[in-house]
Amino acid sequence: MKIIVAGGTGFVGNALLPGLIKDGHDVTILQRPSSLSQSPRLDGLKIAFVNPELPIKDADLSADAIINLVGIIRENRRRGITYHQSHFMVTKNLVDYARSNGIKRFLQMSASGVRPDSKTPYFQTKFEAENYVKESGLDWTIFRPAIIFGPESHFVLMLSNMVWKLPVVPVVGDGRYKIQLVHIDDVCMGFRKALLDERAIGKTFEIGGPDILTYDEILDAMGRAANKTKVRKFHQPLFLMRKMAAILGNFQWFPITNDQITMLLESNHTNDQFFWEMFGLTAKKFEQSLRDNI
Repeated sequence: MKIIVAGGTGFVGNALLPGLIKDGHDVTILQRPSSLSQSPRLDGLKIAFVNPELPIKDADLSADAIINLVGIIRENRRRGITYHQSHFMVTKNLVDYARSNGIKRFLQMSASGVRPDSKTPYFQTKFEAENYVKESGLDWTIFRPAIIFGPESHFVLMLSNMVWKLPVVPVVGDGRYKIQLVHIDDVCMGFRKALLDERAIGKTFEIGGPDILTYDEILDAMGRAANKTKVRKFHQPLFLMRKMAAILGNFQWFPITNDQITMLLESNHTNDQFFWEMFGLTAKKFEQSLRDNI
């Protein structure tokens, strides 16, 4: 199968591409010319220098399917990086290109917690993108994973650095809000299987892993995996963190924005097993995966 992948240089893309090539697919990633240094080094991988944030007009790319993995967790308005542009406009441009060029299969990466009454621009633009896909007339599949973790994930690297290096780990609020985690390998295998499974057409998959942990429990699990006897925590008052994020959140060096605090406290998780049952997968557990990669 000929596949176009948008977002192939990101965390999920770098994990998914080797599997797609191993499965025998002809894979082309879309990449901005300015990000050449980020190109994955994989035998057989093709690169088309196309910016999917803009209408795709001059590209001559034949394909059987498009996989859209483009997404951001934080805006940088000074550089023109917004949720609307990255989530909705990229999706619109890819869907429009698919419809104009006879590409019927479309796989979309969304996120757990997407719903009509979403409170943050992150979820709102993901929801708008989902609707555009659903109304496209294409053979679509949408994935809504929980927080994805793996050896190279920003989430794991950020927290593990704090747990393993700091004498006291700062925590937003009381640390009791729940977070669901799903392994990158499980998400990627879902994409690979869905490509060839007609039962996945027209389906939205909630992908929640087996672990629903509080933020404090995640830090403790990281400590145990590193044989650290105790993870000391400093719970910072929520109102103070919101005030600081309101003032400093626009600076990339500040670790969190108010939108991210809101998403953290929403405690999005699911018990839906449809994804695991359809594709015959067994979810990897968080702490054991940490131990396997230390």
